[in-house]
Amino acid sequence: MGQGRTDPWLEAARLRIPPQACSLQPSRPSDLPPERFRYNAPVEKRYFTLAEARQLLPRIKHLMGRAVDLSQEMQGYEKEVRGLGEKSGSDSGGPVGTSYLECLLALRECIDKVQRTGCLVKSVQDGLIDFPHWKEDREVYLCWRYGEDDIRFWHEVDAGFAGRQPVEE
Repeated sequence: MGQGRTDPWLEAARLRIPPQACSLQPSRPSDLPPERFRYNAPVEKRYFTLAEARQLLPRIKHLMGRAVDLSQEMQGYEKEVRGLGEKSGSDSGGPVGTSYLECLLALRECIDKVQRTGCLVKSVQDGLIDFPHWKEDREVYLCWRYGEDDIRFWHEVDAGFAGRQPVEE
């Protein structure tokens, strides 16, 4: 494999994707995936002001746009990938399994990039992102949904999307 690229088969094994779901060959166990593919590197808790969240929003919009697109692409492979599991004794997966795995790795990278900013990914399919925020001596979340042009809502930590309230500026 080229320098700087991970072995997709190792990543599939780490993510517990059955080998029959992809046509990739295993590599040596000593080959470790690079840091960018390691699951959820710990991120220090960060609280955003509304201005900081808005400043970060263009990057989040870009990453979540890509994540939503990849998620939809993966849904297109879902039926075929499930069928590969049923044929595991006679089929090594072929290009569909490989394409699914490539989408999964790219999606994982997008989510990790968002999480490394301190934002919380609540739903990839809906593009829901929360920005931890401190309001009146308690933690709340500034809430943004893919497709919205600005951060206009917040909610209590335990209220979720349904409890969104307008941001008071």
